[in-house]
Amino acid sequence: MEKNIRVLIIDDSKDDTDLLIRRLTKEGYAPRFARVDVPAQLIQQLQHHDWDVIIVDHSMPRFSSKEAIDLIKKENLDIPIIIVSGMIGEEEAVSAMRTGAHDIILKDNLSRLAPVIERELRETRIRHDKRIAEERVKILSQAVEQSRNMVFISDDSGVITYVNSSFCELTGYSADEVDSQTATLLNANNENICSWGNDKICCSWHDQQLNVVFSGQNWRGEVYLKRKNGEEFWALVSISPIKNDKSDVINLVNVGEDLSELKEKENELARMAFYDSVTGLANRRLLDDRLQQLIKSSNRYGKIAALLCLDLDKFKKVNDTLGHGAGDKLLKWVAEKIQSCIRNNDTAARTGGDEFHVLITELDSENVINGIAEKILTTLSEPFTTDSKSLSVTTSMGIVIIPRDGDDIKELKTKGDIALYYAKDKGRNNFQRYVDGMKLEKIETEKSEAV
Repeated sequence: MEKNIRVLIIDDSKDDTDLLIRRLTKEGYAPRFARVDVPAQLIQQLQHHDWDVIIVDHSMPRFSSKEAIDLIKKENLDIPIIIVSGMIGEEEAVSAMRTGAHDIILKDNLSRLAPVIERELRETRIRHDKRIAEERVKILSQAVEQSRNMVFISDDSGVITYVNSSFCELTGYSADEVDSQTATLLNANNENICSWGNDKICCSWHDQQLNVVFSGQNWRGEVYLKRKNGEEFWALVSISPIKNDKSDVINLVNVGEDLSELKEKENELARMAFYDSVTGLANRRLLDDRLQQLIKSSNRYGKIAALLCLDLDKFKKVNDTLGHGAGDKLLKWVAEKIQSCIRNNDTAARTGGDEFHVLITELDSENVINGIAEKILTTLSEPFTTDSKSLSVTTSMGIVIIPRDGDDIKELKTKGDIALYYAKDKGRNNFQRYVDGMKLEKIETEKSEAV
């Protein structure tokens, strides 16, 4: 099968050119060629056509091989240049090779022409592929270096060999500081690692690297990390193995995206979904969720708990006389006072304009709740001052015991409201525990009077 080849011949002899073409044809080539013998023709052919190989006659009266090679080099072309000469001295040959010729063939030994062309075409392809690879590496290197994500490369034991500028910016470590270190340098403290909501995390970045080396598979997940200044943050991490010809993992490409802003937004959405915007207390949705869990726990383990239903007495009067700004300040003050009276594992919630609920867990006995209720009422009876004005706030409270008074959220809240309005009926600023026989009509009567 003939091999197509594009040959530019620089020679002032048509006969010598025909001799070269016949030789190439004999060797299985199908040459497409052009012959030039002056600089202008050479430049035109180089600028308007693509060539696989250039054959130059060494001795021409108007155009030397050195001049031809210099013109070719100025065009910055990587094309094999082969000098063909009837006779050439050793010094001239050395000079020609230094100028840029790839080989020299004597005219009485044209049997070398085809092998030399094959070799040079092969070397040209290798150089071309190498340039393409180097260009790709350069582009990839620039992309990695300019990436907003932190990137580092490590060996198969996790030892860091390269970091990009974003890694340094996000972690606070310089490239020299992390050189020959492992990702354990970024590990957050164990006691803080689960401190962000219900996120699932891996044990450490370095541990996952070793898992990737063992499995040979990519890994992606969230990791809790620590910057050089001690600040802890979440990162979305991906680890990809680089393998050799034997499929052995020899390097790891590690990419980490700082999730701090995303986590802040997630937390803000969670706060909006589960917490009251004025007081910061749990809202009705979160209260119901925790109440449902508490009902199940109490039924399963026989634990006693209590739900306190609170209503600020005559709160509307504060809003009407002092404005809603003062009303919000009062609500925040009430929230702080309630929280000061309960434990961390108890829940205080604002569930309406002036309505609060308190969920007390794991009581030793039902009688304990009386002391807690009295403490809350006493604390809330302290003067509240806003804009140099002192107010006295009183609170009415209804109490239901879990699971004695019910095992359904709606039932417990209804009974709590019944007890609350019995407290209001007894003069306000007191608490009443729900007992059988209290009537729902009491709520309707109290609400009608309020209207």
